[in-house]
Amino acid sequence: VVDEAKYLGVTIDNCLKWTTHVDNLCKKLASGLYVVKRIKAISDKQTAIMAYNAVFDSHLRYCLPVWGYSSVINLQRPLILQKKCIRILADLQPRDTCRKAFIELNIFTVVSLYILQVIMYAHNNNLTR
Repeated sequence: VVDEAKYLGVTIDNCLKWTTHVDNLCKKLASGLYVVKRIKAISDKQTAIMAYNAVFDSHLRYCLPVWGYSSVINLQRPLILQKKCIRILADLQPRDTCRKAFIELNIFTVVSLYILQVIMYAHNNNLTR
């Protein structure tokens, strides 16, 4: 019996806890955070936003409806990294609120992305009531 398996970039364990997948995701997001921070330092805000969409948001959205409902902690960890990234993009301090920055940058939080993707899936597959 295998404890965990990785298929198409999604790590599934034998208890369907998704913690291993979120660990791997957070490593990718931390790398993306570094890329956005470096690009923001040497370029303009628009280029940094494009980098965010390419190296951070794409990893965040991948298979989100599958693992997003696993636990609050599994959504909090990527959210914390996402907030750090938004603070970099909006030139905020580490303890500043980033609610307005999400709106100004037109970026959804990971929780909002999960809700949006699940609703879109249900709508596109006629799973509504």
